[in-house]
This record gives sequence, C-alpha cells and structure tokens, in this order.
Amino acid sequence: MKPIELTVSAFGPYAGEVSLSLEQLGSHGLFLITGDTGAGKTSIFDAICFALFGEVSGSQRAADQLRSDFAKPQAETFVHLRFTHAGEEYIIHRTPKYERPKKRGSGTVTQNANAVLTRPDGATVAGATAVTEEVERILGVGCQSFKQISMIAQGEFMKLLTADSRTRAEIIRRVFHTEPLVQLQKQIKAEFLEYNKKCADAQRAAAQYAEGFRLDEGLPEEMELSSLLDAVRRQNMADEAQLAADRTRLEQLRTAQTRAIEVVVKAQRDNEMREKWRAAQEQREKLEAQKPEVEQQAQRLACARRAHDIVLPKWNTWQAEQTRAQQLCDSVERRGQAVQQLQDRTPQVQQAFAQAKQSEPRMEELEREITRLTDAQAQTARWKQACAQAQQAEEQVRQLQKQAQDQAERRDAGSKRIDQLRAQIEAFREVPAALVHTRAAFQQSQAAEKQLSAALTLFDTQAQCAEQLAQEQKTYLKLERAFVRAEQQYRDSELAWNRGQAGILAQSLQVGMPCPVCGSTEHPYPAQLECSVPTEQQLKQLRQEMEQCRERCQAQSTRCGVARSKEEAAAEAVQRALEQLFETEEKTRAEVECALKQQRRTTAELLEQGKQLAAREKQGEALRKTLQAALDSQPELETAARQAEQACQQARQQAAGATASAQELRAAIPFDDIDALPAQLHARQTERDRLSRQMEDSRKAWESHQRALAAAQEAQKTETEQYMQCEQAAQAAAQAWKAALTQAGFATGQAYQDALLPSEERTALEQRVQRFEQQLAAAVSLECEYEAAAKQIVPADLEQLIQIRTQAEQECRACEGEVHSRAERLRANTEILQRMGQVQAEQAELERQTAALRELSQTANGELAGKQKLMLEQYVQAAYFERVLQRANLRLRDMTQGRYEMQRRRRAENNRSQSGLDIDVMDYYTGKTRSVKTLSGGESFLGALALALGMSDVIQSYAGGVRVETVFIDEGFGSLDSLALEQAISVLARLSDGDRLIGIISHVTELKDRVNRQIVVGRGSTGSTAKLIVG
Repeated sequence: MKPIELTVSAFGPYAGEVSLSLEQLGSHGLFLITGDTGAGKTSIFDAICFALFGEVSGSQRAADQLRSDFAKPQAETFVHLRFTHAGEEYIIHRTPKYERPKKRGSGTVTQNANAVLTRPDGATVAGATAVTEEVERILGVGCQSFKQISMIAQGEFMKLLTADSRTRAEIIRRVFHTEPLVQLQKQIKAEFLEYNKKCADAQRAAAQYAEGFRLDEGLPEEMELSSLLDAVRRQNMADEAQLAADRTRLEQLRTAQTRAIEVVVKAQRDNEMREKWRAAQEQREKLEAQKPEVEQQAQRLACARRAHDIVLPKWNTWQAEQTRAQQLCDSVERRGQAVQQLQDRTPQVQQAFAQAKQSEPRMEELEREITRLTDAQAQTARWKQACAQAQQAEEQVRQLQKQAQDQAERRDAGSKRIDQLRAQIEAFREVPAALVHTRAAFQQSQAAEKQLSAALTLFDTQAQCAEQLAQEQKTYLKLERAFVRAEQQYRDSELAWNRGQAGILAQSLQVGMPCPVCGSTEHPYPAQLECSVPTEQQLKQLRQEMEQCRERCQAQSTRCGVARSKEEAAAEAVQRALEQLFETEEKTRAEVECALKQQRRTTAELLEQGKQLAAREKQGEALRKTLQAALDSQPELETAARQAEQACQQARQQAAGATASAQELRAAIPFDDIDALPAQLHARQTERDRLSRQMEDSRKAWESHQRALAAAQEAQKTETEQYMQCEQAAQAAAQAWKAALTQAGFATGQAYQDALLPSEERTALEQRVQRFEQQLAAAVSLECEYEAAAKQIVPADLEQLIQIRTQAEQECRACEGEVHSRAERLRANTEILQRMGQVQAEQAELERQTAALRELSQTANGELAGKQKLMLEQYVQAAYFERVLQRANLRLRDMTQGRYEMQRRRRAENNRSQSGLDIDVMDYYTGKTRSVKTLSGGESFLGALALALGMSDVIQSYAGGVRVETVFIDEGFGSLDSLALEQAISVLARLSDGDRLIGIISHVTELKDRVNRQIVVGRGSTGSTAKLIVG
C-alpha cells in the first residue's frame, strides 16, 4: 500500500481541512515528517491507519476521540485517502463517531461513524465495518499486523529490547499470536490428569469387582488380589466338578419322579374308565325305553313318503292338464269374435283406399309449381348474398376508416408520451445519490443499535454477577459460622482430653516416687480424673470435621473472590461500553434503554426512507425502460398509420363492385314480389305433403287390415287343434292318478289326503327317527368298548401312589435348589473374573498411555526433572525470536560498523528457571558477550531500531507474502551522535531502495539537512497545519 493523496478535516490537532499530495514524495526513498512536539506528526500516520481500518496507531487514542478540539461547529471531521496497491488505485472516505454542536439550537448531536470505499472499477462499498473488511481483503492484513509492519512507534521496541524474559514473552505472544500454544500445553496436562484419574478409577473398579466374589466360608477375609483370584479359580474348578455330580443325581431323581407321576396318572385313568362304563349302561337302557314310540313315528313317516313320492306327482299333472284345457277353450271363443269383427270392417277400408287414389293428377301439378318456385327462391338467395356482401364491404370501409383514425391518434399520443416520460425521468436524477447516503446512515444506525443492545446485555450480566456475589457471600458467612463452632468444639474437646490424660497419669503417682513429667518426688496437687473425657478417636474425628469446615470455608472464600472478580469485570465492561457510547459513565440502564428505543426509531425511519428511495429508484428505472420502449415502438406506429389508410382505399373499391353485382342478380328474378315466394312455396309443399300422406295412410290401412284378418283366422284354427289335444291329455292324467292310489296302498283319495304331511314336518320327523337310531347304536357300541377295557384293569391304591409321587417331587426340588445355587455362584464368579480381566487389560493400557502423556505433559510444560525449564510456547517463541534477531543483526552490524551483534541467551542460570528469550549482545571490539542492558542510550536506540526492522521483516514474511511499500519510524533519533545518525540513515536509505518509502517522524534538526523531502507540521493557537516540501 502506497498513499498518493491524504486529506484530513477537523482531525486530531488539525482544525481545518489539510490536503497533502503524497505522490510528490516519489516512489521510494526517505522522507521526513518534522515539527514541534505535539504539533501532530504522528497524526499523519494515525490518519492513514484510521482511513484504512477505522483505528489509530497508539493504544491510548480511541477512534471516537479524533475530532479536533479546534474545529468549528459546522466543520465535518473526516479523512480522505487515495492510495495504490498492486497497481490499482483506491479511494477511501471515512468519518469517525464524534459529538458536534447542533446546527440549530443548543446542545450536541452524535455523528455516527461511516466510510465509503471506491474500487478501481468505480464500484463502491459503504459502511464502516464493510469498508474495513474489504480493505483487509485487499491488503491481506488486519489493522494490528499493518501497524506492526508499517509503524515503528516511539518507545515500544525499546521495551522489547530491554524487557525481561517474561515481559518479552508477552510482547512476542501478542505479535506472533502464540496463545493457542498455551492452551495446547494446558490441554495436554489436563489430558494427562484425566488419564491418571482413569487409572485410579480402574484400580477402584478392580477392588469393587473383587468384593463381589462368592467364597467358601473357610477362606480368609483379607487376601492379596492375586491370591484371591487364584483361590476363586480353584473354587470354580471344584464347583464345576461338584456341579456335574449334582446334575447326574438330579437327572436320576427327575426320572424317578416321572415314573411316579406316570403310575398315578394311569391309576386315575383306570378309575375314570370304570365310571364311563357305568354311565354308558345307563344311557343305553334309557334309549331302549323310547323305542316303541319311535317305531310308530317311523310308520307315519313311511305313509307320508309314499303319498308324496308316488301319488302327489300324478295328482299335480292331472290338475295342470285340466287348467290348460279350460284356458284354451276360452281363447278359441275369443279368436272367433275377433275374426268376425275384422270381416265386418273390410268394405269400409277398401272404399277409403279407392278414394285416395283419385288425387294423383293434383299431386303432379303441385310438383311442377314447387320446382318453379324453388328455382326463383335460389336466385333470390344469391341476390341477397350479393347485397350482404355489398353491406359487408361498406362496413369494412367504415371500420378501416376508424382504424386509420385510431392509428393516427396512437402515433400522436406516442409522441406526446415520449415528451412526458422525458420530463418525469428528469425528476428522479438525484435519487441514486440520496439512496447511497441513506443506506450508509442506516448501517451506522444499525451499528449504534447493536452497541446499545450490547450495553443493555452488559447491564443484565452485571446484575446477575452481583446477585451471584451476594449469594456466595451469604454462603460464606454460613460456612464461617459452622467453622467457628467446629473449631470451638475441637478446642474444648482437646482441652478436656489433655486434662483427662493428666488425670490418668496422676492416678499412677506414688509418694516419694519422681513424676514422669516434671521429676518431682512431691505431689501436693495431683490432677483429678475428669468424668467425661473424649477418646483419641473422637478427638481425631472432631479435628477432621474442623479441617473440613476450614477447607469448605476457604473454598467458598475463593468462590466469593471469583464472583467478585466477575462482578467487577462486568461493571468495568459496563463503564467501557458507556464511555464508548456516551463519553461518560453516568448512565443508568433506563437511560440506555431509552437511547436504544430512540436509536431503533431512527433505524426504522432510515429503513423506511431507504425503502421509499429504493422504490423511487425502481420507478425511475421503470420510467427509463418505458421511455425506451416508447421510442422503439414509435416507428411502428407511423408505419401502421400509413398501412391503415391504404387498406381503407382498397376497401372502397371492393364495396362499389359488390353493389353493381347485386343489381344484376335482382333483374334476373321473374317475380315482382320476391318476399311472397317462401309463403307460396310453403303452401304448395304443404298441400302436396297432405295428399301424399292421405294416399299412403289409406294404402297402409288396407294392407294392414288384410294381414290382420288372415292372422286371426290362422290363430283360431291353431288354438282349436291345441284344445282337442289338451282335453285328451287331461283324461289320461286322471287315469294315471287313480292307478297311483292303488299302487301306494290308498283305498280312497281321502286316505291319500290324510297321509300327506308338510315338507318341514316330514323333515323334522325323519331327523328324529334317524337321530334316535344313531344314538342307540352309539350307546350300544360305547358300552361294549368300555366293558372290554374295564375287564382288563387291575385295581390299585391311589392314595399310596400319590404319597410316593409327592416324596419324589420334594427330593427333586431339593436337589434342583442345590444345583441352581452352586451354578449361580459359579456363573457370578466366572463373570467377575472375566470383567476383572478386561479391567486389568484396560488398566494396563491406561497406565501405558498415562506414562506417555506424563512425559509429553512434562516436556510441553517444561517440567522434566534435570532439564531446562523450557515450555512449548517459549520454544516456539524462541524460534520466532531467533529469526527476528537474525534479520535485526543485518541492520545492527551496518549501523555499528560491525561492532555489535544481538544473541539469544541459550540457557538460564539454573534448571529451576524458565528462559529462552533473554538477549545478550556480542561486542566484537572486546570479544565478550554482555547483557543488552549495558548498551548506551544511542546504542540502545540503534538496537531497538534494528530489532523493530527485523520484527517488521519477519511479520511481513508470515503475512502471506504481503508487500509493504511505506514504513514509518517514530522518534528516537535524538539520542544518536552524528556518526551513529549517519549510519542509521544510510541503513534506512538502503532499506528504501527499490519501490519502498520510509517516513521518519522526528523533530531532530540534523535530519532536516539530510532528508530533503519533508512534511512540515506547524502548531498554532487555532490548530495545526501541514505542508509538503520537496527540494
């Protein structure tokens, strides 16, 4: 990135608008930013950094404190930067958040931050955050990295040079982002502790499994784990052998039980068989008593069957023949009457047919008249068609005339519409610019809304932390009271126990014998034995309870401290948020919430305004599209108007020809009144059709009459013959019925009628007889079967057999209980052995992994015994620092004429200290190595400058190959003598060879004579000024 033009307004110490054309500085070399102290030299770099990232270089300057105190109320605070990068030119216009006086009335108003970036293709990016993200994408670095590689700030790298190892580690951690390595160290140690805990858990699990073994009573209770496992395995082998013998005995007992059960079941079945034989005898005797009644029912059923099967069919045939003969007799009589009626109507029908044939001449005359009228009507139709065509042509002429007029009107309306659209489009010319401005304001309002919402969340977090702190403090007071009580109880008990020991000792004192405590042979006041003395075990228990209370109290005190830290951190976060938002800490949550509501209303208003402007932009675009469409369609309207006029002329000529053709067709019609032709034709056709229908109807009536008479005579003859045949059949059927009566054994017809039974009654009677016969046969068969089986049964004592079965069942259950108990113990012990085998295997694997993690954790955290205490992060930081020193020494040797070279101290003074980042300096004039802190002030500046340049080179190499084309060095040259200053400038000049600019920010007078390209900053009572001098 190389700046081309920088313009600031009401920024920092600059009250008005100051513009610097930096492209006059050239593409490489040194330039000087000089001026009085506090005039605003560093503010030049601050302005560039703010334009790019919205931040300034120093950690003490906030982005919302950049407005100049000298600025006039109407002055706008902004930075405008034009720069090049990778051969492309970009423009940034950025405004910070600041308070300015209201343009109307009293008070102040907040101007929110905003930014606009213009790309090389003319496209823009609006919004402070969006522009910062786009700049980071273009440059490939963030603000922090840019400041590290582009600005060597005054004093910061002197700290890096002279700081101790711990402070230097913090600086390198911040520069090279080695914080994840610290987390990795903690993670490895936490994983080691976790695996160490898993090993202990596995040991406890093995002990718990061992407690589950079921052992014989003879084994000792306390055993080593290996001895216990051997004893369990021996017991399992004995259980398996005994279990096999018990199962063999159980099978024998189950066989004896089964045999006893079978004997009892057989005896029970024999008794049931004898009972069934007696029941079968009773059933057979009961059925034989019903036999006479059933035989009578069978005789009645046989008579009914003969009547139904032999006589009834003959009777039905006789009755059917008699009925059919009577029907045919009636039909013959009706046929005779019909033939007579037809013969009486024959003369009348014949006469009507003869009269109808007399109208044939009139029908021929009507046909000739109809033909003549039909021809005339066809001519009339052609004439009317011609007239219609003429009228249609006239109508087409009128329509084409109207179309031609409409096309002309549309052509004129199109021209007028084009003029109107051009006037309307002019009103939307300023809408796009207003929309961009509104959207930027909307994004600023959204950002402010998010900050206010975050502040409310911080208020809530502080309240929660305060509530948690109060709760923890309340718990601490409760635990503290419990500790005081436990301590007092222990002290009292300890005193009582001591007194009790003295009393016990006093009981053994004898007159003249020395005291084992003081050696005196006289015992005037021996201690008295206390009534209630606590035991030593009770005293230990009280001491443990007191220590537990102390630990709980201390742990709760730690939690209170953590809660207080959280509450203070939350309060500080609230204060920082209030300072950023309102530049004051004196704001309540209600005031912030009210500000949030107001900001949301502002956001909503800007959103609605943006929607309206977007809608107007769409309207303008639609109007432009409409105008273009109107311009495109206007030539078509002109062509359509001309074509419509030509079509109208052709239609007039066609209408005149159609009118002449219609007049010729009318002259050829031989009738004057052509309108009467349809009526005359209809009358002739009606009369012809009537006469034709009369003749056809009379002819059809005569023919139909003849056919009906012949058919009636033929039917009369056929039915007479059928009647004679049916009469003979009825007589034969009567003779057959009488023969059937004799065959069935009925003397008279009445006897036959009495024997008949209904079908349902006959079926029921037949089923009763059959059911009785089947039941009787089954009873006799079952009695014989049971009798044969009962005679083979040997009597037995059932009660004695049941007692034998019960004894066998009891012995079997007792043996099953022993087998189940032993098998369950064997199963449980075997399962525990298997689980313990798995646990021991897992324990061995865990111990292996724990050992590896222990070594890895000790290595990463610098805890190896007898080794240098170098942690992983320090090792990586040392590697980074080694590269920084290599790059720094390239400049330091030049600036000190090869005298000094910085070296990283390899080892600490002892293995208990952590090291790796201490700096020594090799003095090639004396050949000795000494601490870098022994350098003089000027030498220290050269070392810090070399270290800063080396750090910039390394950071730049790790920033993805980012090329830095402009570097600023802030102050420090005043401590150099003329020779050192000349050497430093020479090194910087060589560093700027190629395509790099190096700006030196200093007030040293000697630099003004050595650097001819300068930005001179002046300080005044109304603000600072800056001008560019190239000489």
